[in-house]
Amino acid sequence: MAVIKPFKGIRPPKSMVEEVASRPYDVLNSAEARAEAGDNEKSLYHIIKPEINFPEGTDEHDPCVYESAAEHFQMFQDKGWLVQDEKENYYVYAQTMNGKTQYGLVVGAYVPDYMNGVIKKHELTRRDKEEDRMKHVRVNNANIEPVFFAYPDNAELDAIVAKYTAGTPEYDFIAPGDGFGHTVWVIDQQEDIDAITKAFAAMPALYIADGHHRYETGINYRNYCHENKINEDDGCDSIMMMLVDMEHPGLVVFPTHRLVRDLADFDAEKALESCKEFFDITEYNDIATIESNLMELYNEGKISPVEIAQIGQYAENVYFGKPCGLMDQMASAVGSMVTIDFFEKENPVIEKVEFDFAACGHALCIIDSRASHADLTDEYAAITIELKNICNYFGKDVLTQIEEADFVAAIPALREQFGDRAVLRAYHFYKENARVPKQVAALKNGDFDTFLKLVKESGYSSYMYLQNVIPAGYREHQDVALSLSLCEMYLGGRGAYRVHGGGFAGTVQAFVPVDILEDFRKGIDAVLGEGACHILSIRPHGGVEAYKIDN
Repeated sequence: MAVIKPFKGIRPPKSMVEEVASRPYDVLNSAEARAEAGDNEKSLYHIIKPEINFPEGTDEHDPCVYESAAEHFQMFQDKGWLVQDEKENYYVYAQTMNGKTQYGLVVGAYVPDYMNGVIKKHELTRRDKEEDRMKHVRVNNANIEPVFFAYPDNAELDAIVAKYTAGTPEYDFIAPGDGFGHTVWVIDQQEDIDAITKAFAAMPALYIADGHHRYETGINYRNYCHENKINEDDGCDSIMMMLVDMEHPGLVVFPTHRLVRDLADFDAEKALESCKEFFDITEYNDIATIESNLMELYNEGKISPVEIAQIGQYAENVYFGKPCGLMDQMASAVGSMVTIDFFEKENPVIEKVEFDFAACGHALCIIDSRASHADLTDEYAAITIELKNICNYFGKDVLTQIEEADFVAAIPALREQFGDRAVLRAYHFYKENARVPKQVAALKNGDFDTFLKLVKESGYSSYMYLQNVIPAGYREHQDVALSLSLCEMYLGGRGAYRVHGGGFAGTVQAFVPVDILEDFRKGIDAVLGEGACHILSIRPHGGVEAYKIDN
């Protein structure tokens, strides 16, 4: 159920809207904002890009810059350039660009729906941008810009939007810079407000189209308010969003491009010439040829998940110099919950485990310990080297070819030749191999408690025997170990947790009962920093092919 609410919008009078209006804060830099604002004291850039209120070169993250945003926000209201509506409304906002018009409902969204899984995201966020927006929202106690959402087609909502857009708009103007049209209507009739609220309450999910950093900021601000007992009754549980019907013909979906630009003294020809040392470069002059070659590259989706995973492993091994295995790549390529037998590494045996994780009463959390993988390649490589040494002692390629009893009998000689750590790591391998079939059986039998017990055992074994939690010689920084201890504290004997992936740095995996999920997340974030605890879902699909969609 999606929870939304009307709100008292703070907006300019009709006569001033074109002077106040601005582009979003994150689509232009400081110099561009300064130029667009010019000598217009009513420009919203004075609030959303407040560094323009200072001499050029002022650090946009300086505390005085955020204070200036709050001062200008208050001044705009004091001078009547922004006025708050007397009653709570919904709003229709239409944008017209390149001959297409998209209509959105501007509402207040319930922030916890993000943690509850009702609001779906599709990208991760950068902490520096979260911190910047958090400071901006905190000093203003307001959402100045909305998050862009999409919702499933709904005939009742279409009718309400059509009813208001047929009438006289509150605002209707064309922005001088980009030529985009902006039109706004106020939904102020209570029966329509109630109908909109009810229609969204029947929707199982809403989807973030753009604005993940703004939404993460909303979560962080809500938590900040509740933890500090401030503004708890002043809308901190809501965030402003614009909801667009995902099936409306006016909604345009663009491809995502990542360009490196504005580099000093950049020479494209020299850059391409340098790339020839590592790449084969072919120049194409038409889109059709490029598309044809891309389709050939991806083999029209005929490449198997195993091949996709092996390509990923090869890239990490060869191009990044990371001696990783195949497990993470394979799980990502296949999707869902899987068990994998790597005995024949060129032809691993993969089995999907049918289990309804959503019904088990737990959430999967990945905790970012905030530790860096930099300079840890030797630690990862040492595990492979030490286990290979033991294999070589027996004249075998992998430990699976060595009977556990033979390994145990040889421990005195192995200790002397390779050291205790190599022996303990091999011991972990044998015990982990015995645990995996038990975990699979527990899931197939619907015995989630036994599965959690085995996850804990696996985690303890990684910590004690595989020893992939604390890098050798690290005393002051033991981030993963601390993250594990936090899991133990906040789970209180429930759920399960373990080091995730290759260990040493990076992440911890935790299965958290949903009734303590929010307290668990708050506890982790309080120590490791806001956004350290990521609440995930397990997707049923692995690597997929994206098809071109024509307008």
